[in-house]
Amino acid sequence: MTVVLRPIVHGQAHSVTQMETVSTTLYYSAPLTPGGREDNWQCDAATNPPAVICNFLTVGVELGVTDLRSARDAHPTLDSAGFQKFDVPTAVDQQGFLDYDNAAMEHYIAETVEFLRAHLGADDVIHFDTCIRRKDTRTEVKLVSNPFVGPYQRVHVDQDPVSAQARIDHHVGRDRRFRRFQIINVWRAFLDPVKNYSLALLDYRSIDPSADLVVTQRILPDWMHQRWVQDREGFSLKHKDSHRWYHWSGLGPGELVLFKCHDSASDSLMKAHGGSVARDGQERLDVAGVCPHTAFFDPHGPSEGHLRSSADLRFLVLYN
Repeated sequence: MTVVLRPIVHGQAHSVTQMETVSTTLYYSAPLTPGGREDNWQCDAATNPPAVICNFLTVGVELGVTDLRSARDAHPTLDSAGFQKFDVPTAVDQQGFLDYDNAAMEHYIAETVEFLRAHLGADDVIHFDTCIRRKDTRTEVKLVSNPFVGPYQRVHVDQDPVSAQARIDHHVGRDRRFRRFQIINVWRAFLDPVKNYSLALLDYRSIDPSADLVVTQRILPDWMHQRWVQDREGFSLKHKDSHRWYHWSGLGPGELVLFKCHDSASDSLMKAHGGSVARDGQERLDVAGVCPHTAFFDPHGPSEGHLRSSADLRFLVLYN
């Protein structure tokens, strides 16, 4: 499928570009009833594990995800769209990393910290979470009994400003002063290019943070608390026709995708959702605040065998 799109760049005129899209289903969230409440959404993973009970609906929406491989003149950036791709090979033992080998994991974390410092100009970079995801129809994967989890197919943001501040307080301390901090998710495929269940990323410029992002509480079982106790709130997303979704087909181990889970400098995000945690002295800019994201199934791609091995690493990125 080919569509004609005009890239969204505020204040600039651009020529029309033809870009390939994948027609697929993305899973948004909605109230249980039309006009229902949107101020108390919860996902309860503690009451009846392994079931996760949510007091809102997950709704499939048929839409197009644009492949940025077909748009050589489209260059989304972290501050404009909320995500950005870099061609960055890794020297890590990739199979060792996927096997949770300590030396390989430490190597890759250190390598990524160095990259983020150099390319973002950060004063401090702190790793706090690694999640390895696999999709292989020959292997059963369960979150409860296996450290490898499958691609997550619900549109979401991992932290809202409250959870982002909780991460800062926990890992850095309340007394640390800085003008800006971010939570950046660093995504890479390992061993082979992704064959299906690619990562879809939503352009922040196409959302209304006040209307589209719904704060969603997580109620976690005891075994998850030590790792994710700070991330008690994130965002679910309500669908809007104006949303612009993108992906890069066949992402391989030599490519790195960065996307925002939080940016304290985003004026639009903090005005909409950051009132309770806003701090004096932190700058405000017209930049992307988050990047809603999800995995998606391409009906024209393969559906059997090994389809994806990837890792999400999350980092606190501080600017003095």
